[in-house]
Amino acid sequence: MDDRLPPRRAQERLTRADRAAFVRANTRLRPVPLVPEISLHVADEAVPLWQKTEEDLGELGLEAPFWAFAWAGGQALARYILDNSALVAGKRVLDFASGSGLVAIAAARSGARAVEACDIDGFAVAAIALNAEANGANVQVSHADLIGRDEGWDVVLAADICYEREMAGHALDWNVTTIPHTEIDALGLHVCNIEGMRRAFAGLTSGAAYVLTDGFPVSGLGAPALAMWKGDRVAASVAAASVI
Repeated sequence: MDDRLPPRRAQERLTRADRAAFVRANTRLRPVPLVPEISLHVADEAVPLWQKTEEDLGELGLEAPFWAFAWAGGQALARYILDNSALVAGKRVLDFASGSGLVAIAAARSGARAVEACDIDGFAVAAIALNAEANGANVQVSHADLIGRDEGWDVVLAADICYEREMAGHALDWNVTTIPHTEIDALGLHVCNIEGMRRAFAGLTSGAAYVLTDGFPVSGLGAPALAMWKGDRVAASVAAASVI
């Protein structure tokens, strides 16, 4: 199977093998920047999928290929799981809206008793299976919407799931803060940028177990944090956040 897809209605008849062939044709197996012990099938400038616009994808009947990138939140969560394996060791784990399967693979490699990765995108399901196999990870893949269901998991993991309005509506918390121009003039842009992130985090009503910051470390958060230096170069989600 080549990298072209049939019209949307024809895609409904695609098998998992067809989708797996498409994933292979449009990605390369590469180590993840923050989790180099794991490799994923990802798109880059050298493969056609990277160059397709949203309109092009729509004509092909393909949803946005979230499964084809190692998003920043997933990298941070996978790194955290690998560095703190006791969180999942011996437990039954769900990686919700798994995308590439990165976090599920990290959980499997950290000694989880059973790992399930779910996604509603059939191409993501194919990508997760390929990535798990490439990393020798035992991951059960589910093509299902599990929102509102409890099937007895001990740990539920989720990262980078709020890029569409429908999914973002289920977000636990969010906050926006403003730094007055007088304060920027007095303290400087860099100091106020860090302070803005600190204040935005402090305004959240729900607690956070782990924080991902863009560019520079932010002290005084009261929670473990990872700063992604030059994150625009290694994670598409950081680049998108910078634009927003």
